[in-house]
Amino acid sequence: MLLSGCGSGPVFGSSEPKVHIAADTSANFASYHSYVFLPGQLSADPAVTTVSSDDLDKRISTALAAKLPAKGLRPAVGKDPGDLYITYIASVRRQSEILHAGSRGPYDEPGAIPPGKEWGVRSFDEGALVLQFTDARSRAGVWRATVTSEVVQNNRVLERALDAALRQYPPKKK
Repeated sequence: MLLSGCGSGPVFGSSEPKVHIAADTSANFASYHSYVFLPGQLSADPAVTTVSSDDLDKRISTALAAKLPAKGLRPAVGKDPGDLYITYIASVRRQSEILHAGSRGPYDEPGAIPPGKEWGVRSFDEGALVLQFTDARSRAGVWRATVTSEVVQNNRVLERALDAALRQYPPKKK
């Protein structure tokens, strides 16, 4: 599973994940100091993942609690409603690509092109994690990171996805 982090399922590949950031340029990110983690959504084929949405919620909230203090954010406590609501959407889907034997693409996967053939098909799992930060007062989305990568065997998937996303939080002023 894309976000299992347990070493027995697929996780982000060896290349750096692709990250796309969308940020509200009018938001005052310096005013955000606390957050409330809201349960997210997981969409994946049961044959690809064995982790439940509840388990993934726990893993992501634990990882964020460790990583966000470096960004000036702490979990809201007591009656503090928090400055931000943080949630996620995660998915894993099967992809295919057509490969040409003479091409110098990023993949040189043994068996992708059968011997004596010029073309081949390589199938792989692609994972995506969307991390959403919403202003708790206005309920407006202020920052969103979309992280995608090929899914392979590894045990640092969640860390790699969150690190890739959070590298760009808070957004730089333009």
